[in-house]
Amino acid sequence: MRSHDQLEIDGVIDTGRKKWLIEVKSGRTVTADDAAPIERWLSLKPDHGPGVVLYGGGEYRILSRNVRAIPVSALFG
Repeated sequence: MRSHDQLEIDGVIDTGRKKWLIEVKSGRTVTADDAAPIERWLSLKPDHGPGVVLYGGGEYRILSRNVRAIPVSALFG
């Protein structure tokens, strides 16, 4: 998904109450930098969020105030 000023995130899940922002990373590690696209998006659209980075690692992590990292295996086994 792309904003009017060309910010891009990988996906959005609209629950009706919230719009969860999704980034997908293929690597086994994540850093706070991986939360940056979602945080930039939220600065423009504060009614969206929270955000999730799906990645190939094995730990749940807090990347920023609004973004959590979740292992893909937690969703798909």
